[in-house]
Amino acid sequence: MASDDGRVLVSMDVTTMPGHFLRFVARNESPGLLLIPSRRRIGAVIEGLFMVWLSWAPDDLRNRIRWIP
Repeated sequence: MASDDGRVLVSMDVTTMPGHFLRFVARNESPGLLLIPSRRRIGAVIEGLFMVWLSWAPDDLRNRIRWIP
């Protein structure tokens, strides 16, 4: 699991993943979930991930759902 390895989960499943994630963090710790709208172009996704890496600390994501900027 991503959480066991200390990894933030990145998903384009904006429909069901938020519910799954909220149920998971009700009982477990998680480094976080980043959601990507499916209409985003790959270049914009890469740029957003890079901005997350540069700007956000681990505590900004821990047990939270955030959207790729």
